[in-house]
Amino acid sequence: MLVGNDTGGEIAQVVAVSAPQRLGALVLTSCDAFEHFPPPILGPLIAAAKLPLAFSAALQPMRTRFGRNRAYGALAHADIDHLASEWKSRA
Repeated sequence: MLVGNDTGGEIAQVVAVSAPQRLGALVLTSCDAFEHFPPPILGPLIAAAKLPLAFSAALQPMRTRFGRNRAYGALAHADIDHLASEWKSRA
């Protein structure tokens, strides 16, 4: 089962279209749509994604604790650095 909420709803829909065999069920709640997708704040990142070097450069701040706190601090209930360490070790 995959549940998508907010911008995650768009991501869940992409997964559903690209890998339907991996889904048993899909639940979408309060998803971004129509004129609200993608969120305007992501405009620069979306523009950078069209150029691989620019996209890589745009993501470099996420390698720092400060960058992660600025990006996710208001969304997380706790420090996420231990998760970032796990992601790095799996890459």
